[in-house]
Amino acid sequence: MNSPLPTALSIRNNCMIMYKDMSYSDHSRNGCKKSLSQNQKTEYKSLIKQMNKVKEVKCIDSYSKSLTELHTSHANEMAKKGIQIKPFGTVSNAQLKRIRCVIENVINTVFINEKPKNYKEGNYVTFLTLTLPSKQIHTDTQINKILVRFLENLKQSKSVVNYVWKAEPMKNGNLHYHIILDKWIDKHYINNRWNKQINKLGYVDRSTSLNPPSTEIHSLKKVRNAVSYIQKYMTKLEKNKRVLTAKIWGCSRSASKLTYPKVLLEGSEYRDSKPVLDSQELKQLKPSDYITLFTGKVFEVVRKLSTNLWNRVKNHYKELKSICYENVELQLQIPEAVKSVIQPLPDYKQLQFTFPMIGNYYK
Repeated sequence: MNSPLPTALSIRNNCMIMYKDMSYSDHSRNGCKKSLSQNQKTEYKSLIKQMNKVKEVKCIDSYSKSLTELHTSHANEMAKKGIQIKPFGTVSNAQLKRIRCVIENVINTVFINEKPKNYKEGNYVTFLTLTLPSKQIHTDTQINKILVRFLENLKQSKSVVNYVWKAEPMKNGNLHYHIILDKWIDKHYINNRWNKQINKLGYVDRSTSLNPPSTEIHSLKKVRNAVSYIQKYMTKLEKNKRVLTAKIWGCSRSASKLTYPKVLLEGSEYRDSKPVLDSQELKQLKPSDYITLFTGKVFEVVRKLSTNLWNRVKNHYKELKSICYENVELQLQIPEAVKSVIQPLPDYKQLQFTFPMIGNYYK
């Protein structure tokens, strides 16, 4: 006979969830094989693949409308077979929860840990928006590829580790992005780098300026609850705008591994959590027999009523920071064996190697 599942408590900025931890269960998790992409075969599937191969378009709104109609027809055919597919160009409830999770943990990993005196050198939450300075004539997939190159460039040049991005359509049909980064970056550097990337598709050349203001950095100084503010900003529903035809959101690999603090309500962890669970400052909801929600200013209540539980939360994010950043710093360090081989010259454009053959090659 299986032992009862332990009760766990997931702690978040404005919510706590008490639930039975199914990770200790040995039950099988069999998904629906019929809903797999390779099993969703209709006459519209090949047409959708052909449309997805398109790179340039005359009107992005017309392209989006045509692709949406094909996906709708495909979804209707699958519904006749008993398979439900989410509407094209939308984010499912599970994805919304995932986006909120990544956003909250990226911000908390910066805010809760000790900050350096010079914010420009350490971890810092940067919230920015990227736009196109001229009419969009490429598909969303092609613009997303430019975004990926831009973010990879920031990882290499500015040591960005954690980031989250979400795409949204504007009223004029153009795509724009909201992004969270974990480093302070100068606004002029951001603007120049983004313009350089999008001009590979000619968007700066087709604009009315040589260096258009295609980026905007949002200040969080006057925002009381940065997590809630950014979560609402990046997960709001878009109405009366075209449907996006490519990936809607994404994050760095390290950000995808960030998790909420969790404690098992047993022994000392239960004693540490009890003052918070019994607090009248949190509203208690019970949507089912297996889940209990506590809503309110959770972090403030935990910090005030249970020092030990708050220390567990801080230690959780301290550990996440060490996993994200310290491992990256180790990878960036140059081994002593390599340093002994490379001798920098006054001219930064050249490298003089101690090996004669290679040195002569670079002369």
